[in-house]
Amino acid sequence: MMNYINYESWEQLDWQKTAEMLNLANKEHANELRSYQHSYRIEFDGVLSLFNEQLIQIFKEAYKAGYKSDEINNKKKSKNDKFKQFAQLVRTCHAAVRWDQKRQLNGNDLLDFHHAEAALGYCDLFLTEKPLKVLVSQEHLGLRELFLCSVGSSASEGLKILNLCKI
Repeated sequence: MMNYINYESWEQLDWQKTAEMLNLANKEHANELRSYQHSYRIEFDGVLSLFNEQLIQIFKEAYKAGYKSDEINNKKKSKNDKFKQFAQLVRTCHAAVRWDQKRQLNGNDLLDFHHAEAALGYCDLFLTEKPLKVLVSQEHLGLRELFLCSVGSSASEGLKILNLCKI
């Protein structure tokens, strides 16, 4: 997918500027949010809209190749499930911040979301800053069930987790 969309040619983001734009948009549309679930749906739609042209092209190519819309490639299902988990993590973080109208994003938050995305799916223990630990550990987000990685925000907490897990 990354080669298909020619990711290497993209201009690198100014994370702080992006966070400021997201904060402005969140504030502008705050009165439209009805629930966390609604916020999550908006994030899902937003992610899809970023790749609208590429998705249309992929579906056209799949159709021309003879794939039917109801076919499932079981051989790749586990890889697709892993991708869906990661995509869900980023959408969940953005939706949670959008729903918490008092919280303002900064550029570091956006990078933190990607660090969490990488760690939660592949590690037994993720040590991070307390705000990110609190965010990804919120019960209603369901990330603790989706990812089996323990999350801590201090060295002593990490040691305690390691001792309990015998890692």
